Amino acid sequence: MSDADRIAAAQEALRNARAVLAGAQASGDEGVADAIALIDRALAPSANTDSGPAFPVHPDVRLDDHESYAGMSLRDYFAVHAPITFDQTLLVWGGDVALSKDPDRASFFAVWSLLRYQYADAMLTERADVGGVP
Repeated sequence: MSDADRIAAAQEALRNARAVLAGAQASGDEGVADAIALIDRALAPSANTDSGPAFPVHPDVRLDDHESYAGMSLRDYFAVHAPITFDQTLLVWGGDVALSKDPDRASFFAVWSLLRYQYADAMLTERADVGGVP
């Protein structure tokens, strides 16, 4: 699967989560509006670039005749390693979460993902400001 395919799959998953939340909102659940807004923000184009691959490999490099991949972006790497815990996300999300319920699960993980990528974007901004590295 190419990087573009992975990105498209992640965007599709966010759109599906948004659809589930919109259905819950239409059924009278007013508590999902913030989660929908967060998903919309996550789907919006980011002002930050991904800063290229975290572990660059020259495209001509092949291992045992297998194609090499650029791998995750530096933004993805920073997001994966963001020190944002489950409990911290609960504070932002606002209360207990019932992970067995689709709307709760979708909105909670959308918030957690958004927090992690906001952390990654801050790291990339600081990296560019201090070191001049894009």
